[in-house]
Amino acid sequence: PGAVTLSPGGEGITIRAGGVSFAASVEQLSAVPPHAAFTKMSPRNTALGHGGVVVQTVEHLLAALAGLGMTGVVCE
Repeated sequence: PGAVTLSPGGEGITIRAGGVSFAASVEQLSAVPPHAAFTKMSPRNTALGHGGVVVQTVEHLLAALAGLGMTGVVCE
């Protein structure tokens, strides 16, 4: 199980993981699978990455934030 901490931030939604911070944006979409076992599967989630760090299955959290109209959020 994982844990996510949401904190107030600047403009937009920022992802912090593995010592790397990056905007949750289309430019950060990652095509790198998280594990070799998933290389033969079609993508079934949204993965964002930057600087070698990839965060998987962010779509539900981002949809919830968008639905609530929340921006200026840091997700750790």
